[in-house]
Amino acid sequence: PDQAIVCAGEVLHRKPAPDVFLEVARRFQVAPNDLLIVGDAVLDGKAANASGTPWIAVPNFDAPGFLNQLREQRPLRVLVEWNIEDLPELMRLWTHN
Repeated sequence: PDQAIVCAGEVLHRKPAPDVFLEVARRFQVAPNDLLIVGDAVLDGKAANASGTPWIAVPNFDAPGFLNQLREQRPLRVLVEWNIEDLPELMRLWTHN
């Protein structure tokens, strides 16, 4: 498929379990480390790490203590000024690493 949308209700365990990202990998027929997750929550990082999927954090500064919790989840990058229109360039850069 060109795209996949997986909702929490479609998997047995919700984040921070890796089920959502593992299901996306299954639908694309790729290894989890071939995906790139762009997430705005600590649970995204926990689920990505549990699935072996690299991820990039787009901080939600409304959440108290988010940056400290975020650093504990080891994202590839933290993008403070980010816009959805930047995603194609971000994907291009990621695939060239």
